Amino acid sequence: MELPTVSGGSGPRFLRHAGTAVTLEAAPGAAASPPSAAAPPRPPEGASLLVTTADFDPGDDAPDSVAARLVSEGICAVIAPGFERGFYECSFGHGLLPAIAAVASIEGLVAHLAGNPKAQVTVDLEEQVIEYAGKERIPFEVDPRGRNKLLLGLTDVDEITRHSARTAELRASDRRRRPWLYEAP
Repeated sequence: MELPTVSGGSGPRFLRHAGTAVTLEAAPGAAASPPSAAAPPRPPEGASLLVTTADFDPGDDAPDSVAARLVSEGICAVIAPGFERGFYECSFGHGLLPAIAAVASIEGLVAHLAGNPKAQVTVDLEEQVIEYAGKERIPFEVDPRGRNKLLLGLTDVDEITRHSARTAELRASDRRRRPWLYEAP
């Protein structure tokens, strides 16, 4: 589905980001979860990407508050094989990119980061790839609507109001076609 292109919004934009990454370990078979709200994560100085080989789940914390906390700590993107649905959906509204990549590819990135903790990792949302140290580019998936929001810097309100004129046209057309639905009883 092709989304309409509109002028930029008032929210955070994400096109291409290069930075260092921090890995979040999870027990085998368990979902990765950031520390609870009582102890917010403190990424290493300058780290702006979070990488995990397990599905990312905020656990008992509210997904919206976890996304906001990660952004406030300087995290721009979370790279994982999957996400808890609520966290995934609300991430876009905070300007946080939840990138879904293959486990094997993420494991290669994590192994590289273990030996090179200050290595630069680049996340390119336009091309939907992750690049690091001359290795093969890692493709990732992202919801087309969320991708559009991040590329254009749209907030939830921006996204809704950009359709308001068309909505008014459709409502007026429907009122002319079916006036009995709009008459007071």
